[in-house]
This record gives sequence, structure tokens and C-alpha cells, in this order.
Amino acid sequence: MKNADCWRVFSAVFMLLSGTGLSIAGFVMPPVGEISDSVLMFTAQALVYAGSAFGIDIMIDNRIKKKETHNNRPTPALPVREGVDTSPSQPPQGEE
Repeated sequence: MKNADCWRVFSAVFMLLSGTGLSIAGFVMPPVGEISDSVLMFTAQALVYAGSAFGIDIMIDNRIKKKETHNNRPTPALPVREGVDTSPSQPPQGEE
């Protein structure tokens, strides 16, 4: 795994763990059962960051795989229609 990928995965996992830990701590601290708005906001931002970090990685991998499979396929031959001359050297019919 590349260094940038390692940092992205590490930071995303850290944000998931910190958001989950902070929301559990906010639920357990007095007043019990009530979570502060700032804790919910941090948890939401941590989830969005982790989702975007993992989502970007998955999207890039899928696009690279799609491009590789597209480049490895043979190019289909174009069908030749009968009665159509494709040579550019002939003048249009009716003119001389």
C-alpha cells in the first residue's frame, strides 16, 4: 500500500473511532442519556470524513479497473455496408 493510502486509511479509522468514542462518552456522562449537540456534530463530521476517505479510494480503484478492462478489450471491426464507396478520391456523382 502506498504511503498516501496508509495515511488516508489510518485517518479515516481514527476519525471513526474518535467519533464513536466521543458519542459513547457523551451518552454516559451526566446527564445520562442526553448527548450534547457539539458531540453529535463532531460524530457526524467524523463519519462524513471517513466515508469520503473510503469512498474516494473505492471510486478511484473502480475507475482504474474499469479503464484497464476497457483498454484490454479488442476493438470491434466496423461493419461495411454494401454499395457504399468509402474512397475519398471519387467526385460526387452527377458532377464532372
